[in-house]
Amino acid sequence: MRKGFQGTADLTEHPESMKAHTRPITRSILWVLTALTTSLAAQTPVAVLQTTPRGLPTEPRPLQTGADALPLELDQRLETLTRRIETHPEQTEARLQRGALWYQLGKYHKALYDFEACLAAEPNATEARLWRARTLCRLERWQAALEDLNRAQPLDREGLLLRGKCLAQTGRYKEALQQFEELLQSPASAGEAARNLAEVYFRLGQYATAAGWLTEALRAQPHNPRLLNDRGVARSRSGDPEAALKDFEQALQLEWSPEFLLNQALCLLQLERPAAARQAAVAALRIQPANPDAYYTIGLSELAEELYPAALKSFDLAIQLDPSVSWYFLGRAKARLHLGELYPAIEDINHVLELEPDNWEADELLLKAYAELDRQNLQWLQQQSLPQTAAPEPQSSLPQPPSILEDFFGE
Repeated sequence: MRKGFQGTADLTEHPESMKAHTRPITRSILWVLTALTTSLAAQTPVAVLQTTPRGLPTEPRPLQTGADALPLELDQRLETLTRRIETHPEQTEARLQRGALWYQLGKYHKALYDFEACLAAEPNATEARLWRARTLCRLERWQAALEDLNRAQPLDREGLLLRGKCLAQTGRYKEALQQFEELLQSPASAGEAARNLAEVYFRLGQYATAAGWLTEALRAQPHNPRLLNDRGVARSRSGDPEAALKDFEQALQLEWSPEFLLNQALCLLQLERPAAARQAAVAALRIQPANPDAYYTIGLSELAEELYPAALKSFDLAIQLDPSVSWYFLGRAKARLHLGELYPAIEDINHVLELEPDNWEADELLLKAYAELDRQNLQWLQQQSLPQTAAPEPQSSLPQPPSILEDFFGE
């Protein structure tokens, strides 16, 4: 799932962005990209947010597939390039073409190997350096990618967008903002620059400003469901769930995505509409039956409706599908606390703090759990310390008068 900042313009999906200024991209690489466009369908991984959306969605990634599953044409192309490399290892053109093909197939480590071999043979090869920068971004090696981009100057529009993204990912927000603001001056890059400005402001916690820049990006692409979803996330975080809900509804009209459905569900939870939230999460589960975020969101809605046993089962299912996500354990801890299962709840909270030591919500929940445990222990001690008093003996041996019940019912 879903690590690091999510939701930026896909700055690395445009092959033309890697054109060298000293040498045009080769016809063979263009053939590779054309073949991939017609042969493969891109798949977008689902990125879902916590109780309130915590970031913008992940960018789409190229299709991940094994070599044995490649279309015959691409498989033959790989074999041809490999034979050329083995026959003429001193020539970098075939290796560059194969690296571009590996990149488009999502085999980033193999692509990186080919591009590094090209640069070892020709250190000043701008085209190979730009391809390596793109690949390093896919591997989230932002600093190394930034160094390549700085050495590949001057950059074209797409290269500058990619450089701005690297600056943002390495925490150099002021420089990233300056880079994207300069790109706003160009009509061709204004939409992408606005979207990336939204990413930076989102990272800075300025969610309303991020939503404003996404609105600017939507002027260029008014029917882009991803932009609508992103703006919904930003609006939700800025405290405007009503406007966010409209964005998610518009996005879903354009694309029936489980990610958008789950973001809509979380927005409905903010609006205290747990039943509608659960319906949206169940709809997402119908599309992706093994989506742990869907079970987590269902669990949140059941918590809101005080259906604690059902919530516990939902969080259990989410954890079974992905035990690496801390907030699944946090949700289960809440359900266990409501059910009085203090020791299992404390165990879950401690696991959350192992994964995220600075999780303030887990810290507060742990204090609450220990306070309840102390209260129960004190109550038990007080009960144990009470004297066991016997019934008082009658003060005389005279017969006692009959009770009112005996008078009423008789003997």
